Amino acid sequence: MKTLLDILIEKLPDGAEIRNAKETNNRFRFDFVYDGGVSKGNMSKTCAPGREERYVIQEIAAHMAGIALNKGDRIGAEQWLAVAMSGEMPE
Repeated sequence: MKTLLDILIEKLPDGAEIRNAKETNNRFRFDFVYDGGVSKGNMSKTCAPGREERYVIQEIAAHMAGIALNKGDRIGAEQWLAVAMSGEMPE
């Protein structure tokens, strides 16, 4: 059975990667890395049944938006926040 971290890794956008992943009793901790930016991840190991993919997409989008904001890319951050709201990855 796949964990939420496994699903997150499968759904990563091109160029993004997960580093230093560690598992605690109820969370995954990791560094979300994209285009030289790093966002600290702290993701629950569980979510509502059937919502795993949406949960992971929202997690990815939040990290991507944060990295975009840190680089001063307001438009990119807004696009990723829209992905977080929709729960669907862009084509």
